[in-house]
Amino acid sequence: MQDLRTKSAEALIRLHYRVLDELKGRNIISAAHAPLGEYAEHLFAEAYDWQLSGQIFNAGFDATDKDGARIQIKARRLTGPGSRQLNSIHKLKQNPFDKLAVVLFTPDLAVARAAIIPLDIVKERATYNPNTNSWRFLAEDAVWNLPNVQDATERVRLTAREN
Repeated sequence: MQDLRTKSAEALIRLHYRVLDELKGRNIISAAHAPLGEYAEHLFAEAYDWQLSGQIFNAGFDATDKDGARIQIKARRLTGPGSRQLNSIHKLKQNPFDKLAVVLFTPDLAVARAAIIPLDIVKERATYNPNTNSWRFLAEDAVWNLPNVQDATERVRLTAREN
């Protein structure tokens, strides 16, 4: 592997977009923008045979399972001991999904942890942010120990290795 520290910023940006184009060509992401969320969607859909909504932006849910449950999929890259806050969740009071699927990635994008969390637990633990008119949810380790939370780590990790 190349030592990226020796590359210019211009070369790194070119490489970044070449990688995004390749991921798009393999149908892993649908657009050449920050791919972490779409990669998480792809991993869960492959691991659990979920049907992705096919929309680049859907404020409600990203996939459905075989029983028709609506699933919002969120990802976070853990770059240090900081927050495990996921991207904003909108319209939580309107029940926009039935389950929240979360994957936490290590700094080098290996699957650290993954879980499928029922909506009622998300509602209990999320906090409202009036500045963004949305809810924030922290994917803390304690969440994995809650009743009815499904630890999806090994299944999602295996799917990532196979891709």
